[in-house]
Amino acid sequence: MMFRAVLAMILAIVGIAFFPPTLHSQAPPSRPAPPLTQIRGQVRYPHGPTAPPGVMITLESDQIGYVAQAQTDSQGKFTFVQLVQAVYVVRARHPGFRETYQRVDLTMSPTAYIVISLTPVPGNAPPSAPGEPVSVARLAIPEPALKALEKGKKLLQESKDAGKSLGHFRKAVEIHPNYVEAHFFLGSAYMDLKRLPEAQQAFEKAIAIDDKRPAAHLALGVCFNFQGNFAAAEKSLLRGLEMNPEAVEGHFELGKAYWALGRWPEAEPHAQKAVALQPDLAAAHLLLGNILLRKREAPAALQEFKEYLRLEPNGPFAASTRDLVSKIEKALASPR
Repeated sequence: MMFRAVLAMILAIVGIAFFPPTLHSQAPPSRPAPPLTQIRGQVRYPHGPTAPPGVMITLESDQIGYVAQAQTDSQGKFTFVQLVQAVYVVRARHPGFRETYQRVDLTMSPTAYIVISLTPVPGNAPPSAPGEPVSVARLAIPEPALKALEKGKKLLQESKDAGKSLGHFRKAVEIHPNYVEAHFFLGSAYMDLKRLPEAQQAFEKAIAIDDKRPAAHLALGVCFNFQGNFAAAEKSLLRGLEMNPEAVEGHFELGKAYWALGRWPEAEPHAQKAVALQPDLAAAHLLLGNILLRKREAPAALQEFKEYLRLEPNGPFAASTRDLVSKIEKALASPR
């Protein structure tokens, strides 16, 4: 009886343990503990979809030098296994794009998952990708609009200055009003600035011009989630996932929308999918833990909460999650 009473109390505070829509967390995965030391990752175009197969990935280390080389598969993914614990540099090279690299530290954890975003060489538009076709209209985009977009993207993505990027994106759409990517990045900049109605308008404009862009539908869904319009978020996220079923953010955000709507059985498969696609997404483990606790699967929920704390020990929900973990452990240890 004591177990049931404590578990009931835990269930009563589940809502406190959850969180408003956000998606910012990356750290090495470990559930279940992988047998090999490895680096896994995915290469994406700057506007959202996965890059094509054949992107050259090189692995180097300051201590070892050149280690290995690989190419991305049909989903833009790559893997390096059987590595020694060291600090590595992962480099991506692809024609028409700048060389991009990320440092990965395996000295603290045996695995890591990274996402590399390709940046086009100025003047080169990204080639077409599955679900993100380049229309005939794109070929007619004036050079000044292309240059304005590239300047804005550099400020937004490299300098992390969304405010300054706005002027360049606005200039791009003024020059070419049907410039889908410019409207999309304008919405992204507004999202960073928490100017949600303006972000929504920009994403809706991008979709009105070309509704075959999954990234725009998914971004609009995230925007609706931030505004608490979960029914509208569901519609946009489902449309985006229909075109890009492997979109991690789409599954995670749809799971959050269903949770907020009280439809947690529908949220579960999307939370599971998000964790499977990106094991180091801490917030997805927190969402899944709440769902499992609602199902009264306390041991499984405990595992997810602990994984969240391992990935994000100083995160915004770490304190409340630690308290929840303590209550669950006491409940599970109590006589039944």
